[in-house]
Amino acid sequence: MTIDQTNSNDTPRKAWRIRLAAVAVCVCSLAVLWWNLSHATKIPEGLSDAHYRLAANKWQLATGRTPNHIETLMMAGELAIQRNDLKAAVAAFGAVPDDHSQFGNNARFQEAQVMVRLNLAHDAERSFRRFLVLSKGDPKVPQSNITAARKWLSFLLSVQLRLDERSQVLAAAHESRQIDLMDSKQYFFPRLLIWNESTGRTRLNDFLRKDNTNLLLNISLARYLTGEGKLSESRTILADLVKAFPDHPACKAAVLECCFEQNDWAAIAQILKTPESHREHELHLISALRGELALHEGRWADAIQEFQRALKSDASDPAVHMGLAKAYGKLDQAENQMAAQQRSLILSRIRVGMARVTEQSAEAARELAEMCEQIDMTKAAEIFRWHSDRIASRLQNKDTAK
Repeated sequence: MTIDQTNSNDTPRKAWRIRLAAVAVCVCSLAVLWWNLSHATKIPEGLSDAHYRLAANKWQLATGRTPNHIETLMMAGELAIQRNDLKAAVAAFGAVPDDHSQFGNNARFQEAQVMVRLNLAHDAERSFRRFLVLSKGDPKVPQSNITAARKWLSFLLSVQLRLDERSQVLAAAHESRQIDLMDSKQYFFPRLLIWNESTGRTRLNDFLRKDNTNLLLNISLARYLTGEGKLSESRTILADLVKAFPDHPACKAAVLECCFEQNDWAAIAQILKTPESHREHELHLISALRGELALHEGRWADAIQEFQRALKSDASDPAVHMGLAKAYGKLDQAENQMAAQQRSLILSRIRVGMARVTEQSAEAARELAEMCEQIDMTKAAEIFRWHSDRIASRLQNKDTAK
């Protein structure tokens, strides 16, 4: 057999092998494509196939093109809200990943608002926080959405009496001046405003009905009970929580608060045996009660030091100023005692007049700014003067338009 004959016989076999390989590659490619498509378009549990298809059709009618999976999910979420199917809305928005360049942050914002309506406080807080992280520095995100997310987050934390965390949210809002008077009143006077309102208690009960094992919600429940004078009931709840979470700072603070109302100084002293190294980010309530303990034990200089530390996290806490006045008096520091008493008096006036400070009164905001100056709250004075000017300008423009 010649070489030419051998090559001619091999040619069909080579062609067959090439075609077989091509078919194999094609089959593998189709298999991968099918897997990717089926994986990418997986309809989340809680959203029906029919509603998914309806969303795709609605999108196509609105835009004139076939939507991709994420676009269909966003439309499905919006349609679910319209028909008040809130669980389906959460399912649809929740299936959109954070890192989706076009819809990731908006999905977190939309699902968080729906979660609030469902009384899913923990989940809503997580989604609002995630939205704010994803939106930071993104010029495409509407400022109105960022403001709304902060408002909702502040509301959730207020209901749960988590004032230290709320202050962090409000601090970010004040940096951008995307604030109203209520934001500033809550930020600079967190403990002058009424915190133990029945509306907050009612909403907390709604949250607990959906998530009755949540640690922070149960701590909040115990704190409401303390405020209502139901100290034994509060202490019982907190005792169980402390067993499960012995080092949780919010739990520790709530126990201290209840013990203080019960005059259980032995328990307070035992709880406050905390190394100095652990105190950098201590909750305001814990710092304030360290001052109260020092005052109770006659450690006047220590009491002053602890109260001054507490004022760094809330310069308007009237109880802390009263404690300082007592400690200064015990050390015969008459001038300092008088200054602390004067601050307490001005804070009492601020508390009484707080209801007058509204978006309809530039004068009331200006008066509040002047009182802030008198107690060395210079940043608060600056902000309330800004509010006063803003309100006066708005009201003047309104009158001119008439």
